Amino acid sequence: MRGFAGKPHAACFALFFAARLCFPAETPVPEPYTKDSLPPLARTVRRSEIITLGSLPFTTMFATIGCSLYYYGRVQNPLTKDSSKAFTWEQQKNILAVAAVASVAVGLTDLTVSLLQRSQAKRGKSAERAQQPSAITITELKDGEEQGGAADKPENSSDTLDGTDDSPAENAEASW
Repeated sequence: MRGFAGKPHAACFALFFAARLCFPAETPVPEPYTKDSLPPLARTVRRSEIITLGSLPFTTMFATIGCSLYYYGRVQNPLTKDSSKAFTWEQQKNILAVAAVASVAVGLTDLTVSLLQRSQAKRGKSAERAQQPSAITITELKDGEEQGGAADKPENSSDTLDGTDDSPAENAEASW
């Protein structure tokens, strides 16, 4: 065995990687995602994508059971080695197509339900805002109290922009 004798490039290359293994560089720690990292629609679509792909094994199992009942009238082992009892190539393509369509249907159903729930939540918030009391509160006057009396107005205040006090009594005299 000659080793690295006569091959200085190979020796430098091996020495470089051996040093990298002995003294690894510090890798930055990624920050975990927070709730506000992604917009709500992106999170909803990602959730439905995960559900679509996650449901594929289950929909494939149910499609296999359904197709074996349809083709053979009994539940058949899809992993059998006996070629006389195995599914044909066309039957396997049909099983995968049915499973893929069912999986996409499950994902789209989840997406629709999630979007409807978010829409209902937004409507609920706006309905709550509409039912909240406004900044102006109406209070009943007790006997003997006058509405808009001198106690309610500071001196030198005016009701209109032009500085005139348009009280109902003055307006009634002016209109005659």
